[in-house]
Amino acid sequence: QGYVTVDMSRNSSHLLKSGIKDFDIMLDPIPTVWIITNDGKLLSCSYDATTGLTGWARHTRKSGTWSGLCVAGKDHDRLFLTIEDGGYYHSEYLDLIETDEIEEGWYVDCGKEYTSLSAVSTFQNLPAPLEGKDIVAIGDNGLMPPKKVSSGTVTYGRAVKHLIAGLPIETTVKTFTPEIPANGTSQGKNRRIRSVTLKLYQSFGGFLSEEVSQSIQELLYRRYGATSYGAEIELFSGDMEMKIDSRNTKSGAVKVYHDQPAPFNVLSLITKYEILEA
Repeated sequence: QGYVTVDMSRNSSHLLKSGIKDFDIMLDPIPTVWIITNDGKLLSCSYDATTGLTGWARHTRKSGTWSGLCVAGKDHDRLFLTIEDGGYYHSEYLDLIETDEIEEGWYVDCGKEYTSLSAVSTFQNLPAPLEGKDIVAIGDNGLMPPKKVSSGTVTYGRAVKHLIAGLPIETTVKTFTPEIPANGTSQGKNRRIRSVTLKLYQSFGGFLSEEVSQSIQELLYRRYGATSYGAEIELFSGDMEMKIDSRNTKSGAVKVYHDQPAPFNVLSLITKYEILEA
């Protein structure tokens, strides 16, 4: 699509040190190269033709390693993956789902869906790769407590008619050190983070931390005593300002972490800094 620049991997060579085992290209909605490395990592490199920007991401798993991939579908928009985990090989696919209901979306890895006419609390025949692992779930549009799978079965304290359960998908976003004019360059100077504003859309869960102090703040979570597991989740859209007032740091990086089986869409992240000249 007319991409003209230096090697797309030039600034991310550390991700490809072990070499490429398998790769394929997704065309829709954004051209993306999906790569499996020889050491079992899954990488993606997306290209935005309107801005000329590329973005690398590394996709982690709670267990097992990626062993193969293939892009298919009418518009080359569905990614099929093969995973090896504890002697088992199984296939998964990543697809775009547009929905206004949490319970219609899949926010888990290696998941399984259950639907029944009457509410039940025990669910059997979970996939073999989940055996002995802690899983997360959405039940009747509500967040269920983490449970360990034993003999392919989990039992909850609340009965539900619809459940999607699986391994948590962990996501970490870390900002770069920004260039802020301050009597020349601000690179290498101490800075203090005053606050961080997140623009969120239809989101729940998440944590925010500052790199130096590693102080972690909850973003969109319920408080004990106010709500209970199983109560319907209310998604948040809008600006959320978090006070940090960090210690002095030359990096100024902040991290956003999410591992809940619910949507979490960060549209932008705005950080307010104070540059220290002396």
